[in-house]
Amino acid sequence: MSDDALSLRDLVATASLETEVLAGDGGLWRSVLWAHSCELPEPWRWLGPNELLMTVGLCVPEAVDAQVEFVRSLADAGLAGLMLGRHETCPTISDAMLAEADRLDFPVLATAPEIPFAAVSRHIAAASSTRQTMEVLSLAKLYSLAAESSENLAEFTVSVSKLLRIGIRVTDDLTSRPLVEHPGPFGGNATNVRSHDYPLRASEPATLTVEEAEGEDLSSLVLVHIMKLFELSADRVYARSRFASQRRSLLLEGLLRGSHDEAIETYLKESRLAEGYRAVAVSGEDFRKVSLGLSLAGMPVLAAKRGDAGLVLARHEVFAEVRGLLAELEVSAGVSATFSDPRDVSTAASQAAEARSHAAGEGLWHEYRGVPLSVLARSYDEAAEIVERVLGELGSDAPKSRDLRETLFTYLRHDRSWNAAASELGIHRQTLAYRIKKIEAATGLSLTDTADLAALWIAYRAWVLIHDGTDV
Repeated sequence: MSDDALSLRDLVATASLETEVLAGDGGLWRSVLWAHSCELPEPWRWLGPNELLMTVGLCVPEAVDAQVEFVRSLADAGLAGLMLGRHETCPTISDAMLAEADRLDFPVLATAPEIPFAAVSRHIAAASSTRQTMEVLSLAKLYSLAAESSENLAEFTVSVSKLLRIGIRVTDDLTSRPLVEHPGPFGGNATNVRSHDYPLRASEPATLTVEEAEGEDLSSLVLVHIMKLFELSADRVYARSRFASQRRSLLLEGLLRGSHDEAIETYLKESRLAEGYRAVAVSGEDFRKVSLGLSLAGMPVLAAKRGDAGLVLARHEVFAEVRGLLAELEVSAGVSATFSDPRDVSTAASQAAEARSHAAGEGLWHEYRGVPLSVLARSYDEAAEIVERVLGELGSDAPKSRDLRETLFTYLRHDRSWNAAASELGIHRQTLAYRIKKIEAATGLSLTDTADLAALWIAYRAWVLIHDGTDV
């Protein structure tokens, strides 16, 4: 609140009011908007934040435990403080009640018997009138700033921060990413700064965080208008984000269809996909969060929802940023190999989807395990690399690995004939089925997928080359 607001310290310092502090002097910075005399039980039900309760003690309980709870309830309701009139009706105030007031920094004051509460009320009313005049002037300036910076949220935020001497941050609730922020006069290092969060009713859930110095709380009137202005500003950001998302989706769908209209040709020229790009697949549930996060971060990528999954296409230069964002959002993703020809977008999308569907183990990032292979290995070094990358643990000399490798090679040699393979191996078909599942788990490849079968066949031929015709 501004310096024009009356604080409890100002009230105590007014000699004519003959007021002393009994407890809670750590909260004398609190601003007082109004003062009410109330003798009803549970007076916090009738008073609001930053209002002073004045009582001759009829509403104060006599039991010690009840007095402690009484002070705690007043503080929880946000009242500015408690003023006791020194009157015979006032019960004895316990040390426990005063200790609780000290703990909560909730001021408990006492006035002389001859001071009428009306004098206190008039004093606060006069100060409030001046403050309200200043509030109206602040609101007029606030709306003038909003008009001047209607399309520039960052500029508007800086102006409001300077006008009201507060720190401001607006955060998108879904992604936890800031739409805008400015530390105000505090610079992130000041002490005695309090932070308050307020939900915004924008088109997407968002939160306004206000940082204020102690004793300079925003009035509820100014705060309501600030919230409304930032709701409107956030809506403009979200509208731009939705438009950008729709454009990204249309362009990516066009690339996947092999379309080459003017918009896509322009994007291909500007995006420099030929320098290298990768596809990232995420779940459909996560796609909305990912798409919004990409828009708010201003990343030059394409993204579209495809069935029950989402796809992101990112060129080489920004790929690390995309990965960082997904890690920040805690989103699991499958990732393709690197491509340079825009005509391979569909292949990249398939690889990313496969990597996500075959994801095993912990972690959020799952690379495609397929390997681009020559039809035949051209050297022993190349053959060894193929065996290592495709067969993985099946290339070891461990007995279990040897059994699975023999089963795989036999199955491939017999053109995937279950009967012929089981007969040569001398095992039952159910045993063969069990081993095939083990082979697929160990390699991450499917014996029903054409691309995976091709890789496994070439790995088998590479093994034969290395081992001089020995099958296993």
